[in-house]
Amino acid sequence: MVRCDSKDGIPWIQVSDLTGFDNNTAAQSYYVKQLPTLFLIDENGTVVQQHIDHEELLAYLKKKYDHN
Repeated sequence: MVRCDSKDGIPWIQVSDLTGFDNNTAAQSYYVKQLPTLFLIDENGTVVQQHIDHEELLAYLKKKYDHN
């Protein structure tokens, strides 16, 4: 498993198993069918959405954090 973090110049945690989809427990558990696969995970560690696009992400963040 490869993990990227702030020393790699990205502000999020990024992991990769690099073993492919066949017989990969993580890929099967999270229904990963394509690469890259993006998950939006909330502060409690719950997967909120998979394959979220830019517009959906902005709408989610605005609803969750814009209290104006």
